[in-house]
Amino acid sequence: MFNAVRAGVIALFAVGWSWSIAIAAETGTTPDAAERLTADPFDPASAPEAAFIMDAIVRRFSDVEDLRGISGNVRVVLTEPGEPMYLALPDSLPADVVTELRLMQNGVVDLSAPGIAVDSLARAPAQSGVWALTLRHGTDVEEVPDVRVVVQVPASTRRNGDIGKYHIGEWPFEHGRKPPKDIYQTPRGFIEVTPENMTLPISEHFVLADFLTKGQADVWPKYVVMSPRLLDKLELTVAVLEKNGRPVIDVGIISGFRTPW
Repeated sequence: MFNAVRAGVIALFAVGWSWSIAIAAETGTTPDAAERLTADPFDPASAPEAAFIMDAIVRRFSDVEDLRGISGNVRVVLTEPGEPMYLALPDSLPADVVTELRLMQNGVVDLSAPGIAVDSLARAPAQSGVWALTLRHGTDVEEVPDVRVVVQVPASTRRNGDIGKYHIGEWPFEHGRKPPKDIYQTPRGFIEVTPENMTLPISEHFVLADFLTKGQADVWPKYVVMSPRLLDKLELTVAVLEKNGRPVIDVGIISGFRTPW
């Protein structure tokens, strides 16, 4: 029965596509069904099917390796204020769809607020914080899920090792000594962590709070250094464990970041 139903469905699709091709070849026009599926998804007058196309466009951002890492599970892109920012945008977006960043407040993005347009060679916003990636057509805006652009607070903001009331300290090679490897250089910036954004998912299994240094419990905001490349490795490790029959039910990070102090 299953095979018979499956054969019937395949035959139905074959007949439908053959009919559409024949009509298009004979009349030079596309059938109404095809037009409904290829309508502008941002146009309020479009048929409901067009929304599925829009969802597919949004999902394409979640499949870009430069945004999500090799594991496909990284959810943050780090940059500095005003720095050139490479976002691997899909090359098949409609010409009238604008990619924008919108600042998140208290862990939520206001889609009605003005956005900052970006492209593959854009510069990061001048304001530090967590930004959401969105798509806009006219007044219609849709958020790209699970992709956050974090504009870090520059390391030059520190005064005597502090940013505000939060004590960070200094790295060993800040005063003329050359580090043995580039990885030991002073970080260029810090992620600002607040009570509102500390639960921000930065990958499939980890949140921003996993990297907080212990101590200074009553001092906010706090600041951390975190590497998307490290997150990618952690997620790949989890994937290998699960592939080898070791389900990862709970996983945590100990001392993901410790300040020099």
